[in-house]
Amino acid sequence: MNEEATAQEVIRTLVIDDNQTDVLLLKEMGRDFTQIKMNLESFSLLQDGIAFLKENAVDILFLDLSLPDSSGLDSLLEIVGLGLRCPIIVLTGMVDQNLAREAVSHGAQDYLNKGKLTPVLLERTIRYAIERQFFQDQSLENQRRLTRALQALQEGVWELDLSTNRIYLSETLLALSGNASQLEQRSRPITLFRSVQPENREDLSEFMKVFFKKTRNMAQREFQLISPDKKKTWVRLSGRCFHRNSQGKPVLITGTLANIEEERIYREELHLQSTALQSAANGILITDQDGAIIWCNQAFIKLYEYPIHEILGKNPRMIQSGLMPTKFFESMWKDLLAGKVWRQSIINKTRSGRLVQAETTITPIKDEKNSIYRFIAIYNDITEKSDLQEQFYHAQRMQGLGTLASGVAHDLNNILSPILIGTELLLRQNQDERNKKYLDIINRGALRGAEIVNQLLSFARGNPAQKSSFSIIPLAKEMVKMMKETFPRNISIQLKTENPLPDIFGDPSQIGQVILNLAVNARDAMPQGGTLSVCLKTDVPGLGREDEPAYNEKQEICIEVSDTGIGIPEDIKERIFEPFFTTKVSGKGTGLGLSTVAGIVKNHGGLVAVSSTPGRGSTFYVRIPAHGSDTPPLPRPSDPEDLRSGNHEVILIVDDEIGVLTTIEASIRSWGYQAVTAQSGEEAMDLLSRSGQDFDLLITDYDMPKPSGMDLLRYVQKTHQGLPFLLISGSDDLEDVQEKLGITSEYVLKKPFISQQLLAKIESCLKSTRNRPTP
Repeated sequence: MNEEATAQEVIRTLVIDDNQTDVLLLKEMGRDFTQIKMNLESFSLLQDGIAFLKENAVDILFLDLSLPDSSGLDSLLEIVGLGLRCPIIVLTGMVDQNLAREAVSHGAQDYLNKGKLTPVLLERTIRYAIERQFFQDQSLENQRRLTRALQALQEGVWELDLSTNRIYLSETLLALSGNASQLEQRSRPITLFRSVQPENREDLSEFMKVFFKKTRNMAQREFQLISPDKKKTWVRLSGRCFHRNSQGKPVLITGTLANIEEERIYREELHLQSTALQSAANGILITDQDGAIIWCNQAFIKLYEYPIHEILGKNPRMIQSGLMPTKFFESMWKDLLAGKVWRQSIINKTRSGRLVQAETTITPIKDEKNSIYRFIAIYNDITEKSDLQEQFYHAQRMQGLGTLASGVAHDLNNILSPILIGTELLLRQNQDERNKKYLDIINRGALRGAEIVNQLLSFARGNPAQKSSFSIIPLAKEMVKMMKETFPRNISIQLKTENPLPDIFGDPSQIGQVILNLAVNARDAMPQGGTLSVCLKTDVPGLGREDEPAYNEKQEICIEVSDTGIGIPEDIKERIFEPFFTTKVSGKGTGLGLSTVAGIVKNHGGLVAVSSTPGRGSTFYVRIPAHGSDTPPLPRPSDPEDLRSGNHEVILIVDDEIGVLTTIEASIRSWGYQAVTAQSGEEAMDLLSRSGQDFDLLITDYDMPKPSGMDLLRYVQKTHQGLPFLLISGSDDLEDVQEKLGITSEYVLKKPFISQQLLAKIESCLKSTRNRPTP
């Protein structure tokens, strides 16, 4: 015997079966048990087994219903009549559901078919039967204590001698049955209980008929008696035939009549409680003091997706997600072992791997010795509620980000405007090639900053795409360059592209965001490093991938972003594009990256899909329609050569940002215009009212302190109705501004802007012969 076997719980087992082959089979199966060890005794005859039981206690009894000295339910009833407190498992070689139900209803714990026995089934049946018997014993004992506290248990005794037709009734029985107080009567047994309810008299008749069957020695029935004062009482009538004559007819039958009113009420309460627990919407389980699950309801099974046979006997650790810290459970057990009720929200995992957030209440149950022997856990699934709450918080953060982005964009646009105009001005005036190189770098950096501001606003505020026809190759090169500068050095980044590629009609900032989001996703999938590839090509039909977007008859640009990372599990692949869905730990991901990609691609008339193998990496496929002849490109800013120089027109420039004001003044002077500047609306109004000079155009900032740009324009409408104007603004809500002023985009220019855009707007405003907008 090894150490593992000695640690197993020893179960004292009695088998009453005349088939020694079956007995040997049970012994052999017992050798394969993992948690218990059987100490098995066996007898071929019922009476030998009964004699053993009278002298020895056993933990479990296996009973064959076909024995040489007894058969059928008589064997079971005779064993039950001994009043044993061990579970009885009925064995049979036949599949008879009616016999099974009848055996269980007469006191058997379970019913096993010999032909279908396995060591696992046998061991589990033994453990569960002993556990159920223990629970039943505890319940009945508790009920007995309660009953004795309220009223002494009344149980009457009767004995029928059919050889003399004499029946003996105890006083208690007479009181219960409503008969006269004679201790002995000569009477037919059926007349003894005149107070039996009419609907139960057939049961009483059947009870007595049992003893006239040679194979039956015991019987039991429950029915209602009615007392002379019309009070109804549930009773249990039990009997046993102790002697038969040579013809097998019963001679002496002895039995009891017990008041089971309290027991019936208790059983009904147990039934109602059990029904209520099984019908509860919340998952409920009960464990023993060691944490082994001994019961759970259907809601728990449905919530965590485990079949009942994979739950019973297991530890609730089976549903742990691994996301809760060790200290969390240490604190839980500290409270529970102190006898406190524990309540917390916990993240568990179902059989399929789905995460479930549950409000959990665990209550320790104590026995009469004040020792904890059970734990009851209730799980309320709040996953959907938590997801909605998290989405609400995300929405609030995004709203705050939008507000913050708008303010930051306004300030950055005012910072970038003089840089753009100033560097362009210096580039035109400076002949030193080295200086021109540095100025060009500064100018390009400012342009990139302006694009980033627009991208931030587009993401945070959901601004509509500013589409145009553009080449994706320079954009991809710029994005890859940025990745190489910012991504970890253990990630190799490659760009593969066909040359030439057709243009895309779309928003360059948003397409850049698609590439960047997919690259960041690939970076996070390679925590130990790897290779990130960005591939640009025209559509390639017939790749043979089910999850690749379907081939489009129109020409498309295909963007492939691949990594050699951990890959995507098959069970979550369909959810990765859902908003707020993330597999990253709390605080490490918003769940918006891939959903943003899907939204941008859809708005560009494209498709996105993914191919992934866990442990071998992922490839995201994005297809965007190429720019076709049926989609007119947006006009591009004019080249400097296309712009006409000024003819000394006088322009009043108003802006509270001195840098913007100074660079605009210098730029337009260099193009042949005259300029007068004002740093506030108040100063501009003073110039307009007191200066004898006529102005040909007013350029004013919208976002100024009081008086604002709108106040200035309303003043001009009243005092200088024929004065054309150009409104400049660093805000991102120019459409709202246009709507408030009742003007078109012809009279509005968004910061930051380059000199060509400004000069083109000035020329357009001066040329307009009907420039009479009403501010």
